[in-house]
Amino acid sequence: MHLSRPRTARRLPRLLPFLFAALLLAAVATAPIVAQSDQTGGLDIVLLDVGEAPVADAVLLVTKLDGGYPKDAISDADGRARFGFLVPGSYVITVQAPGYRDQVISDVRVRATQFAGLTITLQAAESFTEELTVTAERPLISATTTELDFTLDAEATTQLPTARTATDLVKFTPGASNGAVWGGSGDQANSYQLDGVSVNQTGFGGDFLLPNVDWIEEFQVKGLGAGAEYGNFQGGLINIVTKSGSNEVRGGVRGNFENDDLRDSTLDTREVGFEDDDRWEINADIAGPLVADKLYYFASAQRVERNTNVVDEVGSLDANDVVFLDAQEEREETKLFGKLTWQATGADLFNAVVGWDEVETANRGLDSFTDVAAAETQDSPSVFYNANWSRVWSSQVFSEFKFSGYDGDDDRLPKNGDLPAVQQLDGDRALFRNAVTTRLRTPETLAFTASADYFFETGSLRHNLKIGGEYEDGSWREQRTRNGGFTWRPERGDGPFDADDPSTWGFISSDWGGDINLDAETLNAAVYVQDYIDITDRFRLSAGLRWGIWEGDLTPGFGGGPSFEAVSDDAIDPRLGFVWDVTGDARWVAKAHWGRYHQSLFALLFDRAEGGNVFQDLEFWDWIGPGLPDVDRRYTLAEREQFFELFRIRPTGGETGPALDYEQPYVDQLVLSLEHALSDDWKIGLTYVNRENEAIVALVDRNQATNYTRLTDIAVFDFRSGDPILGADGAPLVLDALFLSNDDIRFVGGAPGLSDAQVDALTFDQDFVLTNPDGAFRELDQVQLTLDGRGSSRYGRWSLGASLVYSDLEGNFFSVSGYQDPNGTGVGQFVNPNEAINSGGTLRNSSEWEVKLRLSGDLPWKLSGGLYVNYISGDAFTPTYTIDDRQHDFVTADGAFLDPDLLLGVGGETIFLEPRGTREFEDFTVIDLHLDRVIDLGALDLTLGFDVFNLTNEDVVRALKTSVNDQVAGDPTTLFGSTRRRLDPRAFRLYASLRW
Repeated sequence: MHLSRPRTARRLPRLLPFLFAALLLAAVATAPIVAQSDQTGGLDIVLLDVGEAPVADAVLLVTKLDGGYPKDAISDADGRARFGFLVPGSYVITVQAPGYRDQVISDVRVRATQFAGLTITLQAAESFTEELTVTAERPLISATTTELDFTLDAEATTQLPTARTATDLVKFTPGASNGAVWGGSGDQANSYQLDGVSVNQTGFGGDFLLPNVDWIEEFQVKGLGAGAEYGNFQGGLINIVTKSGSNEVRGGVRGNFENDDLRDSTLDTREVGFEDDDRWEINADIAGPLVADKLYYFASAQRVERNTNVVDEVGSLDANDVVFLDAQEEREETKLFGKLTWQATGADLFNAVVGWDEVETANRGLDSFTDVAAAETQDSPSVFYNANWSRVWSSQVFSEFKFSGYDGDDDRLPKNGDLPAVQQLDGDRALFRNAVTTRLRTPETLAFTASADYFFETGSLRHNLKIGGEYEDGSWREQRTRNGGFTWRPERGDGPFDADDPSTWGFISSDWGGDINLDAETLNAAVYVQDYIDITDRFRLSAGLRWGIWEGDLTPGFGGGPSFEAVSDDAIDPRLGFVWDVTGDARWVAKAHWGRYHQSLFALLFDRAEGGNVFQDLEFWDWIGPGLPDVDRRYTLAEREQFFELFRIRPTGGETGPALDYEQPYVDQLVLSLEHALSDDWKIGLTYVNRENEAIVALVDRNQATNYTRLTDIAVFDFRSGDPILGADGAPLVLDALFLSNDDIRFVGGAPGLSDAQVDALTFDQDFVLTNPDGAFRELDQVQLTLDGRGSSRYGRWSLGASLVYSDLEGNFFSVSGYQDPNGTGVGQFVNPNEAINSGGTLRNSSEWEVKLRLSGDLPWKLSGGLYVNYISGDAFTPTYTIDDRQHDFVTADGAFLDPDLLLGVGGETIFLEPRGTREFEDFTVIDLHLDRVIDLGALDLTLGFDVFNLTNEDVVRALKTSVNDQVAGDPTTLFGSTRRRLDPRAFRLYASLRW
């Protein structure tokens, strides 16, 4: 039994930011406030007469179009009335003032996180008594904030062609691709919020759960020019606002269906890959009032089943057509969601949400190189919940409090229990008989936020001040154990390979260890103060400070021990910007903003802290037993000593170090923009974005420079045949540089080019620390040219967005966490010097040129639809070679062979053969289309429609083999540049819904 501090005692320091935020909220109890939040918006209405004099004592009523969520106010001496915490949607404003005609402003759109200003001019009553009804829209350009965000509402998500996943909606954002937002390191660098509270994955970062698209009222991508109220991201902040009920009872059933009969193919023979076979989805939802004007509900249920065909690598090699495996990856997902919204009084608004999300996948991970027996079974259930209270304490004070959390599992289970897997040592490294490991993961979070907005004047300056605090406590438990205790790693024999018959194997090796036992807790907390100051009617200053605290605790895994604090940091993020309404009518608006944004903390950032005992060493043992091994037998450790011989230990368990001067990584961001409203319906914008990532976290060997010796011009050969290994251009591979461990040189007793005295002087003393290396860098320069339009026609609303984006993303680090990739593999270049060779250059997953066009709206004959066009140019990739000390010989320029033992310490390290990002994928254009028609059935509306994706059936390669390792003549799937994936082919999806 291990003793440790009680959880509450360990968490007490973590409560300080949240308690401080509560004190700040109490401190503003005498200030007049206007409020909006991450899930609600607000209206700031000014009433003027025709002479532009303010109209006081007018009565204003604001309701949804169906009369729901009624709120009223009386205009003050300045003619101003403010409404906060409005559920997103379209509203009607009714104005009554003595001596003026009653006026109704219809179809006023309120968006979450935005406080919209609206000026209403009242007409004198004279002899008129009837009310005047007009329509109003928000100005195309916001002159009140430095933010440049991207928003899709519920209508757009139904009219645009989408893959029916919330993450797919990110692609419509200018400058975003494959989850990477504005140069961020993929999904991992983003922060995800559901109704304004974090739902980030506590282990790897990024999203853990995302809602059904049909739950979404608004989908927002924020971050450019964002104030101090936003943080914990280096990419973008994805804010998802869910739907709420209202006075009108509405509901329906929706279904989508697609299969291989509705799909073309982009697969070629003698290639590998996968394509969807069929997908069907059914969704039901209902919303309405439990008590009119008071208590509303929204509920939804979704079921999705998706089957994926996988190319049979062996069967397709000599076939005229692509051959698929008999088995498929079969994914089933169930989502349940319920939301209550209670407008208890005109001052109090409550929301409560509970949801269930379960993913079950048979044959997960099945691909052309993974046998069905080696695929995994996924079981990932999770429950999530949140509640919030918005309170108008008086005409002067508004506040909001939120609470949310989730608790889930994400398990990847083997199909054949504790049977060892068989994975080829060469060629395509095909996997047979069982999954390599069993993986059990358990994420959990609790999050709280408190915030307030208020408005006041100091002299001639008008302030909109925001204060608040956030607190998120997360945990991540991960266990990874090797099935059967080890994995067979045989080479191909001379004839056909049979994983069940060792007589068909060549040389036989095996992998042991490499298990993971991670028990981590994370804290992400912050308080902030943000002031938007109107200096004049045309000039607004934005200034804010955000104080963040990040703490990561580990409970030691293998070997146990008390929990301890692995890393901690606190820092202040300053934010400063201005908005200049050049013409005073929001026709020309210039914005500039500089801010610092820290990344959220997750377990992968600190799992290599010394004392965590998270990892076991990976050991390689060669078979030396008599005859052939029993492939169905689990050999004990004692038998391993008898029948196997140790080849090498890769000290993954020792690749840890104490946190030294740890700083939470962040990005410094500069945004400059100029927007021009061409008319009431059209605007153009030009935006420049510069982002520099700082304090990148990595494990560092502080003695790396003295622990390794550099050789040059090293040729690589197959040790059996003596044939040269071919490089990326088909010529014999020659490594410009190769680093050897001084420990190996001393063990061997020398290396080519070194004298005995030089060898005697070599030292090897690895000194690992978890820190922020000076040499790590990542920088984005991006220019966006955008065109946006909106309006109404005789058929209904329409919306258009077009963008041309140029991006230059340079660096020597791709992932957020300091690993080589976001999945947490590879210790990185600050430990392994070979991985630093050619590591600087253009980073992947960011297109140099990007064009996007989205158009949606209502059409004649009760049709509606949307079009999405995306052109991509300049996606980069780089050829690599992984040092294979088992199968390759290494020869110096003067013909000297390197002793194989000289490569023991650097085997498995990956070298960029060219400066990073020197090669590019082929340019491509994808066109997607959605079209549907409503059929009136009286009380019901039947909608029939379809989506078509990749209309022109572009078939360019989007993933290929970038490694020159394991190329086998006669097997095109093993060659450098061989296709791993093409663009998804043209596919039709049929859609039907019945709504009331």
